[in-house]
Amino acid sequence: MNRTTQWLLPVLLILACCSCGEQPLTEGLVASLNGDPVTLEQFREYLEESLSPEDEPDTALTGTEPGELDRVRSRLFDIFIDERLLAGEARRRYGKGTDAFDRLFSELALEAGEPDTEAVDALVAERSAEFREDRTLMLRALMLQDPALAERVYDQVRRNRMTFSEAVAAHESTPGQGAPMETTLGSLPEEVRGAIEELKAGRVSRPVEVHGIIYLFLVEAWRDAAGPADGGELREEARAEIRSRMIQDAAGRLLLELRKHPKVRIETERLPFPYVTDTPVQVE
Repeated sequence: MNRTTQWLLPVLLILACCSCGEQPLTEGLVASLNGDPVTLEQFREYLEESLSPEDEPDTALTGTEPGELDRVRSRLFDIFIDERLLAGEARRRYGKGTDAFDRLFSELALEAGEPDTEAVDALVAERSAEFREDRTLMLRALMLQDPALAERVYDQVRRNRMTFSEAVAAHESTPGQGAPMETTLGSLPEEVRGAIEELKAGRVSRPVEVHGIIYLFLVEAWRDAAGPADGGELREEARAEIRSRMIQDAAGRLLLELRKHPKVRIETERLPFPYVTDTPVQVE
């Protein structure tokens, strides 16, 4: 389970309960996990410990549909139970030592294995594409009607026989051409992206036809001058992300087994809100 979601959801639950004017959680059994009783009071303490000191009351949940709040609460309860199940399994396998939980996840990591090279390659390609799409640049454009003229002007600018500004002054047919505009690479037409994405700042593109009109583009500046992470760093990040997913999947399989144990009894009907089964919650 995603750790960011795991720690953000408790915040939402506490705030949601406050905003709805509900009574504080009271003592009462909500689960028995291999003989270990779990109470509402323990659930409440879990939520309080998960709330970081710097968090402030948030009014964003005001007006939220009750059903959505119930889904948040339900998923939070699932997280709470899953953590206790894993902690109990760690104690069963490795005793009560402080490293029992870490040893359990080391075992799950061994079970998960290493990421497949093809999967890493695919994620690296995806991350690289996302970086390119998000790049911001200052772009200038000159519109020319004649392809032959466009080639001549391109050659003169490329050879430094005239500047792009001089080309605009000499061949501008519509007022406002050549003005710098800030844009993202991903927002440009595909043919324009292909012509400029490899250009360094200060370089002009070859003539590009867009909807029957010929353009020259000057990349005046890239805003993300540092560029993307180097190939090795990007690959290591991709590998770590995939491996984390694989370990989460292994933990998920273990939790399915633990929840099916005959001595595991979860009483969702004892919760002070309607429990919603298997409903995912998105947290931005």
